[in-house]
Amino acid sequence: MLWVGVQNLGQRLATSLRYGARYGSNHWYWRLGYALWLESWRGPAHRPGQQLQPDPDWSADDFIYGETPLGTAHQLLQWAELRPGQRFCEIGCGRAVVGLVAQLVFGAEVDGFEKVPSLADKARWLARALGVEKNVRIHEEGPYPAADVYFLTPTTWSEQNWQRVREGLASAPTGSRALVLSQPLPGWTVLAQKSLPYSWGWNRTYLQIKI
Repeated sequence: MLWVGVQNLGQRLATSLRYGARYGSNHWYWRLGYALWLESWRGPAHRPGQQLQPDPDWSADDFIYGETPLGTAHQLLQWAELRPGQRFCEIGCGRAVVGLVAQLVFGAEVDGFEKVPSLADKARWLARALGVEKNVRIHEEGPYPAADVYFLTPTTWSEQNWQRVREGLASAPTGSRALVLSQPLPGWTVLAQKSLPYSWGWNRTYLQIKI
């Protein structure tokens, strides 16, 4: 367990150094990074003894939490060709890091969905602190809106939750693009795939389109 923790810390440090060198001259990178650091002092989302599962129909696996580094978020959205004024939807958004990059850097309208109330609160706090609460809306329940780009992280989702999300995206508009971690979204065409760094390590990510 200790070795896993050391590896994770090393992964985070290496990623921070890599992206610091690449994006260090960009104001948005430091502004958002500073806001995330300030928010972390508000305390953890999960406290000892706190029940993570909002209802018995959900699995504890659905609430294993990781975060997308700022540089990875930028690469993802650039890869998906997100444009100003387009709509971006992040499912299982946590602190809405990817959504915040989508708004601050790409000028998108953002909807984030987070089932854990304490994490949704963190995302809302960040949106207010950055002055983008009108453009970054955080929800705890569906339905998912029509969007140009969706971001999904089913890496640790239970099969039941994965099925719920797939059903929720059945009405997504033709031509919508999806960035999906670990496994492709059934019924959507895979355009490309690549491995990118996340807080827990490198993960295969699929870029897909609904035909």
